[in-house]
Amino acid sequence: MRLLPMLLAAGLFAPVAFAQDGPPPPDRERQLLEQVRQQDECRYEKLLELRDRNPQAYRRSLEEAARHFQEMRANPRVMQIEADMKAVEAQIRARALALQHAESDKEARRIQGDLEALIGQMFDLRSEMQRMRIEQMRERLAELEGDLADREENREDFVEDFLERLPPGP
Repeated sequence: MRLLPMLLAAGLFAPVAFAQDGPPPPDRERQLLEQVRQQDECRYEKLLELRDRNPQAYRRSLEEAARHFQEMRANPRVMQIEADMKAVEAQIRARALALQHAESDKEARRIQGDLEALIGQMFDLRSEMQRMRIEQMRERLAELEGDLADREENREDFVEDFLERLPPGP
């Protein structure tokens, strides 16, 4: 019967997404893993562990990474914030190590002050990133609501068009 292809074409019946059924294509998976490794070695290692332990969670995490990289390419400010966060994180690690080896209380207080400022910077960067993501979600939600309103507005036309495309009965 030719009804299933028509339902698919009309958007009334959607096949299960490829990512839900199996792993992403090997080339895409390698590319994403390499991008994650370059950006965050620790996250890369966790992904590899997850791949063996929980393949479904691994696929979700990989899809999340893909969305993140797409977001970064679309918005240069996101790329700048990511770079700034990495730099501040490295400074925090260095200052925390220096604190462990401080030779006096005065030096330890100075380093602690540096750490407070750096941690505040990290907080601000993460907050800015979260505000940007919220704004992107608002834009996407508005787009989806518009699509739904258009779809509902054209319901009768859709039904008529679909019925006209059905093969004639016996």
